[in-house]
Amino acid sequence: MPEYQITTITTTNAENTKIQASPAASLNAGIIASVFGIHLGAMLERDEAGMRVLVFPASENPRQSVKLIDVCTAAGIDSSVQSSIDSVVKELGFTGGLAATSIDVNQAFYYYSSHEADKGEGTNPPKHEYAFSLGMTNSFTPTTPENVPFRVESLSFSMWNSTRQKVTDAMGMATVGDILDKFS
Repeated sequence: MPEYQITTITTTNAENTKIQASPAASLNAGIIASVFGIHLGAMLERDEAGMRVLVFPASENPRQSVKLIDVCTAAGIDSSVQSSIDSVVKELGFTGGLAATSIDVNQAFYYYSSHEADKGEGTNPPKHEYAFSLGMTNSFTPTTPENVPFRVESLSFSMWNSTRQKVTDAMGMATVGDILDKFS
């Protein structure tokens, strides 16, 4: 339901108050910001049809690296707590600890819409679409037990519900189906 602005109030007595209203103006606001060293854009759009919120990579190549120590500092984590986290990180095999371990952000995308056209059929809630992908390369050097025929070279984590091909391509990873297609 659209919001309204009161444009005219006419009062003849307490029982006969008339309010004339017109639809509120549309709103569109945007920002490009760096969050933990990751450049993201965000937009908010509101009109009579509803609201849309979009967060997206702000550059052609959305892959950005950020050191874990910088994330802790920016989040306001106390240095004594950082020291404890550093010890745990080193025990997990990240030999450089917080200062030398970087996370590569392959994708950060979020879309919300309350527009009827975006809700889908039936009583589905407003549409939420997201894609988030992290990778860790050249910073994970676990102690490899003797006689183990492999070495971990990178780790990745991705989570998404977006079906937009450009968004999933930008995640820099492949699905099981993508790999199977290469061998079919």
